[in-house]
Amino acid sequence: VDPVVYCAGRLISDTGAHNTIIVDGTGQPGNPGSEGDGTGAIVKYQAGPYYTYAVGDASDPYHVNAPYETTSKLNTFQRELVHVKPDVVVVYDRITPIDPNYDIEYRLHSRYAPTVAGDQVTSTNNGGKIFQRTLLPADHVITVVDESTEYRARNPDDQYRIELRPATRRPNRQFLNVLYAATSSAVSMPPVENARK
Repeated sequence: VDPVVYCAGRLISDTGAHNTIIVDGTGQPGNPGSEGDGTGAIVKYQAGPYYTYAVGDASDPYHVNAPYETTSKLNTFQRELVHVKPDVVVVYDRITPIDPNYDIEYRLHSRYAPTVAGDQVTSTNNGGKIFQRTLLPADHVITVVDESTEYRARNPDDQYRIELRPATRRPNRQFLNVLYAATSSAVSMPPVENARK
């Protein structure tokens, strides 16, 4: 559901326009010198007939850039993805900021305004629908943001995002989200629960 956001005929590369984590207002490398200057890595990958599993480590790219120093904002950021074929994706993020007071925000974009009902977000686009259920953090806040005012100069089409944050800041943050892709006629996603309550 990552939006394709263009500016001057090229894809917008800044983290805020994509489905990932924002750390205290800072993203991953975008335009040179504007954000972090490290790189991420795929540290594990498995594929089978019923699933695909990958682990990415993006601990390095989140930095504070100043004219003469670069300070890391994260000790750890690993994202685990499990695609349970054909239509379920589990996204598990583990984040340890160097400062426990940093604001950690999970973003998910949609073309049209999503609806939020408790821990579930639903977004419809033409013949498709995506559901997202948040299992972690248990205490969270979901906010819908209309990006048309932020990105109007970049993309004249309306687009939206959800911002998911823990209600309480902790030294270690975890986000566990289950996404279900369906046709627009679907009224619900399969039941899911956190087995480690």
